[in-house]
Amino acid sequence: MAAPQETNKDKPVFILTTGRSGSTLFQKLLNTNPGLVIWGEHAGILNPLMHAYLTVQNVDWIPDDVAKGTWMLDPSRPIDPDRWTAWDGSFSKAGFNRSLRKFTDSLFCEHVPGQMRWGFKEIRYCDDRFIDFMLSLYPKAQFIVLMRNPVKSCVSFATSNSKEKPEPADVLESRAETVAKKQVKPAFAFFRRVLAQDRDEVCAIRFENLVDDPLQTMRDIESFLELDTPFENENISKIVSTDIVSQRKRTPSDVYDLVSSHAVNLLMEETSWYESIGNTEA
Repeated sequence: MAAPQETNKDKPVFILTTGRSGSTLFQKLLNTNPGLVIWGEHAGILNPLMHAYLTVQNVDWIPDDVAKGTWMLDPSRPIDPDRWTAWDGSFSKAGFNRSLRKFTDSLFCEHVPGQMRWGFKEIRYCDDRFIDFMLSLYPKAQFIVLMRNPVKSCVSFATSNSKEKPEPADVLESRAETVAKKQVKPAFAFFRRVLAQDRDEVCAIRFENLVDDPLQTMRDIESFLELDTPFENENISKIVSTDIVSQRKRTPSDVYDLVSSHAVNLLMEETSWYESIGNTEA
């Protein structure tokens, strides 16, 4: 049987980032290209599938290609009292992967035209293992790592409730500590590892570059993805000029300064690294 013909749907694009790093703006810009459909976040529902994949891959008694229990499907199967059947299962590692691929396809690209590339942005997949997991399902997948100054990302997240009502300083500082520890630090550890690996299927961009020079940044993305249709400057400018963040209530400057000064001390190592890479990795 001939192998299925490859389409653009076999080359998804995944944006991996942390919260408050401009991923919604970036998603909007990507979706100005008629060859792309980039979905929004989905609460990290693929993480349990990744762990299931890792479990199956690490079990030595699940075979690579043919399920051990296939013999049970034979109507004339022999009766063998001496056979150890406890591990005669219904799937192999390859079969499990095929099922994962079908399920993921059904969620994200079942209705995407074959000439289009699909993908999503998600803040819950800053994990080296996730890249390898998705490559096991989509060997030609590409990944875009979107980074923002860690202090600004932390402050934006920690002060989000302060736009609606004033909060005590100790509450804001405690939240900044939680955000730094549970979100920003793990994400930047991931960024550092991935960039150090210099993987061909991974491209890193900085939010600051996206804002300061969106046309060139999107040209770089266009080149990385090898898109057939270029981004239109007019569409990019239209998206960037409509700053949806500015339409919301801004964090009061005194609150921002308070949390920022605290976050600077919490994220010194991450900030130093981020400043050190400058434009060299973007």
